[in-house]
Amino acid sequence: MVIFSLPDVFLRSVMRTMRIKDRLRLRLVSRAFEELVADSHAGYFEQGHVYQDPVKRGFNIRPYQKTIEIRIGDGKCNYVRLARAEEQECFLHLRHSLFSGITLEKFEIDLDDNLTPDLEFYQRLTEKFKIRELHFDVDSKTQLEKSLQLVADFHNELSQ
Repeated sequence: MVIFSLPDVFLRSVMRTMRIKDRLRLRLVSRAFEELVADSHAGYFEQGHVYQDPVKRGFNIRPYQKTIEIRIGDGKCNYVRLARAEEQECFLHLRHSLFSGITLEKFEIDLDDNLTPDLEFYQRLTEKFKIRELHFDVDSKTQLEKSLQLVADFHNELSQ
């Protein structure tokens, strides 16, 4: 394709300005675009979040449905089921195919005592994230301990 004859630095610069939704669509065009999307930085976004309890946030779903809402930049996934390991792996694969890194001004994680998904999911989800402000919404001592573990892990990754 003619576009791939452009300098790599130009292509990567263009990729940094694309919306997450457009990156998702572009990766479906061809294998070459799929690789370009996966191997490029997504750019800078004001915020992102993971909400464990959509009912608490005003979403109209059944409380027994274990779903979460994930927003990274301008891309939003509502009612994502991540109760099983296979569902988590599928979502992490999608996330890794959308960008090799991202910069967020603010990222918020709303923890749940049952913590489905587990801490490892959050660690893998936020790999290659540069986050200026990391916020946690906690309602219990258990949630506070989990958030402190995530902060410690995130700090260790930054210092490596």
